[in-house]
Amino acid sequence: SWDNEWGYGRANMSVWASSPIIQRFQRSPKHQHLYFGFMREMMNKYFNVDYLRTRLQHYHRITGGTSPENLVTFIQDRTIYLNQVIPQAKPEITHIQRNADLLILQGTAPVETKSVQIAQAGESEIEYEPQWTGATEWKLALLHTVKPTHLKFLDYDGQLIGAEHKLDQ
Repeated sequence: SWDNEWGYGRANMSVWASSPIIQRFQRSPKHQHLYFGFMREMMNKYFNVDYLRTRLQHYHRITGGTSPENLVTFIQDRTIYLNQVIPQAKPEITHIQRNADLLILQGTAPVETKSVQIAQAGESEIEYEPQWTGATEWKLALLHTVKPTHLKFLDYDGQLIGAEHKLDQ
């Protein structure tokens, strides 16, 4: 119906804004990571048919009108589209460089990644927010005194993403 088109647009509408101000924001690697991560979180938790169908049917019984199946179809189609355009990556360390002052780690991680947790022998684990150099590319510069043994990627709920990574010294 007309209100679905006005309210939600097309299922394949671009994730990139046409406004120059928002485009500037979207060009930032960190903001791309956060933006796509937020989309993924919304799809996993709230913007999905399993979560919304009961609510849509409930409000349809109260208000009547057009069948909520149009919205269900939109949600399914939009989810398919977003899964195609949200960048995907596995949590990996692709580069390790040590110099006199720093230990630099670089790699890839999914957009759901909030932090990197570093374990050192005999010490507690410490969480670091990596520098996002792309939507899924990261860099982490640590003091040369840090001697990590294991690295974990964590999501916004503090859950492990993928497997723990062992670092050879």
